[in-house]
Amino acid sequence: MRTILGIILATAAVQAFAITVNVPPASVPEPGALSLLGIGAAAGALIFAKNRNKKK
Repeated sequence: MRTILGIILATAAVQAFAITVNVPPASVPEPGALSLLGIGAAAGALIFAKNRNKKK
């Protein structure tokens, strides 16, 4: 009897303390922002490859 009562009270407590958070969906970036990010990544890779061969 105590076990059943404990399970019922635990289930009720979980629902009583549940927090509902309404978060708006994240906006999708413009296609121009993605191309700028790609150009920056390519430039960084070129600089990294150039400097990698200069180490002694």
